[in-house]
Amino acid sequence: MAFRLSSKGKKLTEIFLLTAVITAAFFFWNSFFTFPVKLLVVLLHESCHGIMTLLTGGSIVEMQITYQLGGCCVSKGGNPLFIAPAGYIGSALLGGLIFLSTKNFRFSTTVCNVLSLVFLLLVILYIKTIFGILFTLGFCVLFFLSPRFLPKFLHFFLLRAIGLISCFYVIVDIKEDLLTSGSRQTDASLMASMTHFPAMGWGIVMFLISIVLTVLLLRDYLKKG
Repeated sequence: MAFRLSSKGKKLTEIFLLTAVITAAFFFWNSFFTFPVKLLVVLLHESCHGIMTLLTGGSIVEMQITYQLGGCCVSKGGNPLFIAPAGYIGSALLGGLIFLSTKNFRFSTTVCNVLSLVFLLLVILYIKTIFGILFTLGFCVLFFLSPRFLPKFLHFFLLRAIGLISCFYVIVDIKEDLLTSGSRQTDASLMASMTHFPAMGWGIVMFLISIVLTVLLLRDYLKKG
């Protein structure tokens, strides 16, 4: 007789696995274990800068993604007051969207298809380095294949893990930028130069937004079903 978990059993199993993934991400943050997702968040971060540039009337010159988990979106025009915070806030929101898309299989497939298309366009139009091209294409293939070939349980688990770790990484990224804002240019320091509100203040605002979003995602998931 085949053994099948009940819906409650499946959820408890997934909660355990997600908790294990987030715990491992916390304790092995600088290991290869989290490197692909951290790189994905860098890609989402720079993509959000680029999208906001286009939405505010500017143009993208080039996008760079490096092995050292660095990134840069070189652009012309647009509204810098909207472009600067778009990296932090946009990547946190995209992480949340990826997580919430698992409420419905069709919706998750649509989100995966859109991300695949966006990553493919970035490679064709803006990313020029070999490393950036290969890893962006890798994410493109992952999101395209996941809803088509993975069992639904694994597909949903993958997206939830990516979404949660993405939001978590945004929080860590903002914290690190706050600690180094005096020695290098960050999104928060760019906003400070335009608004005369301290970079630390902008960093704290975006830090709190990311924390609230992560908590809301976890609450929503734990309340579901």
